[in-house]
Amino acid sequence: MSAVHTIDHRIHAGIITDLPGVLPVRVSLRYATPDPYAVALVFTDHATPQAPETSWVFSRELLARGVDAPEGAGQGCVSVVPLCSRHTAVELRTADGTAVVRFPTGDVRRFLADSYRLVPAGAERADEHLDIFLAALTTLGAPPSTGRGELP
Repeated sequence: MSAVHTIDHRIHAGIITDLPGVLPVRVSLRYATPDPYAVALVFTDHATPQAPETSWVFSRELLARGVDAPEGAGQGCVSVVPLCSRHTAVELRTADGTAVVRFPTGDVRRFLADSYRLVPAGAERADEHLDIFLAALTTLGAPPSTGRGELP
């Protein structure tokens, strides 16, 4: 099994609200080799050290494509949109509402460049962990099939 590598970029970002200005927030963009197709946007409450992190995990490709052109709008819980040459927005949607986080585009590009140095696009290999999982399943033994695609 290969070694696990993680990239964690702490970035000064801002939450866009209905109020004038942007609410400053410190977040991390995180990339880890066990899940090579994904990135995580991690929020930490620094005022309450025991508070758990809140993470949004989404496609690294979505983030990379969204830096240059709107990506993911209307297709899921996360969209990425270039606001201008200096800022990129990540829109996070839940049933309770939407949050828009604004990042300096240069910081996002540096994070992506570091992630692609670690695992280049097209060289992602998630199947190693899938192979281990499938091997574990097959050793457990499956119940016999009825031949009709259903369990007895």
